[in-house]
Amino acid sequence: MTRASGPSREADQVPYPSGGFLVYVDDSGNEEVGSLWSGLVIPFELWTEYLGRWLAFRKTLYAKTHVPASFELHSQMWLSGDPLGDIPKAQLKLMQVEPTAPIPKILQVGRAQRRERSRWFENGLKTIGTFSRARLITVHTADSSGPAKFGAYRSLLDVLQQFLEAEHAWATLIVDGRDDGGGHIHAAHRALPIKTRRIIEDAGRRSSAESQLLQMADLCAHAAFQSIAERCAQRPPRRVRSRPSSSRHSRRTPLRRSLCGASIPTSRCRCISPSRRPSRC
Repeated sequence: MTRASGPSREADQVPYPSGGFLVYVDDSGNEEVGSLWSGLVIPFELWTEYLGRWLAFRKTLYAKTHVPASFELHSQMWLSGDPLGDIPKAQLKLMQVEPTAPIPKILQVGRAQRRERSRWFENGLKTIGTFSRARLITVHTADSSGPAKFGAYRSLLDVLQQFLEAEHAWATLIVDGRDDGGGHIHAAHRALPIKTRRIIEDAGRRSSAESQLLQMADLCAHAAFQSIAERCAQRPPRRVRSRPSSSRHSRRTPLRRSLCGASIPTSRCRCISPSRRPSRC
């Protein structure tokens, strides 16, 4: 007689995920405001749908301004007063169908051109706002030092872990930039407890020039940073007493573990708070 085959005891103990996510991560910051990381969380099954919507936006941008989809939308460059001075020559070549073709007018210096770039920046954010099942997680620290910045990245992973536990899901991260200079991002992933870890593997590193999704994350990170900068500018200077903190950062370093700026018109995206309860942007 042969024994009837059936699921093993080990198989019964393995949790079956209810879903999975790709998280596209970018950073922003300066010495005055501090550093932040933003993660755009995209469900696996909607990756193609959301990319299609973004490419439709890029198609419209090309039709109106002659800026092709192959050209990287980098927020700091796009919104600067003189974007041509910040664009690498390799990127400029992508703008020209022929070597003697003129650079699109929208990239020229001038108030009208800068307002037009800002308008398209907002349109890009509104496109991301249609991603009804996407999530946006942003972590900010007022300390602009290197250790504080990568401490904020560890906190981003903590908040993402909480979100994934609530969703009974797993995720993998793709971070802007090819080089992890000091290995800090690698170390942050390896520090996650293996028994409860829901973030798969170390973060993949990729240039945003090669990824439309990383360019979306860049827009979100820049908008979140500008929102925080505006709040800091409006806040009167005052002495702040240091107080005990349970975070991994310096006790004098306030850490925003969940923030999505009011200036970001992504009304359907959400921030995930440490209490695991999502809040509307």
